[in-house]
Amino acid sequence: MKRQFLGSAALILTATLLMLAGCDSGLTDPDVVILTHDLTRSGDGSAVSFSFHSDDVTVGQTTVLRCGCTVDLDPWLASQGFTRADIVDATVKSAGLTMRYPVTEKLDFLDNVIVRFEAAGLQSSEVATRASFPAAREVSLTPVSGRSVAAFASKDSFEPVLVIEAATLEAGKDYEMDLAVSLRVELQGF
Repeated sequence: MKRQFLGSAALILTATLLMLAGCDSGLTDPDVVILTHDLTRSGDGSAVSFSFHSDDVTVGQTTVLRCGCTVDLDPWLASQGFTRADIVDATVKSAGLTMRYPVTEKLDFLDNVIVRFEAAGLQSSEVATRASFPAAREVSLTPVSGRSVAAFASKDSFEPVLVIEAATLEAGKDYEMDLAVSLRVELQGF
């Protein structure tokens, strides 16, 4: 009797595990590993920051800000046991902008922001935007839906670029903002 019970229990457990294992099989390729990486630091370890002097920006016109940095995914990929050759796809999962300086300033001085990725040999690509800003020091940006950034993630490095349109600025002031981008990276599994 005990042997029959153990046999039945093993059969039920096996069937349950097979059913549960099959639940995700239709969602992704079983050989694909999905990881998330937060881009908050450049290749040299400094924050991905954008700064400008108010006298260099015209209110109501777009201004391209460069961080003077590049992002290299190789160290992160290596720490996870992968290389750039393993990248199947990558998309921006989320993005955010934080006011760094002046410390009392809020982001409502902005009318519009576009985050772009740029890399040698690739056309610039818009990856996140925002068109309305509250009186807050931190805001989330809206990722461009369905936009693959795998070509950028597969490069030696790429540069995040911030395109802003200011609504108002205080004359003679320096401004600095930090960017954080979360990437969803699909990798060819082991």
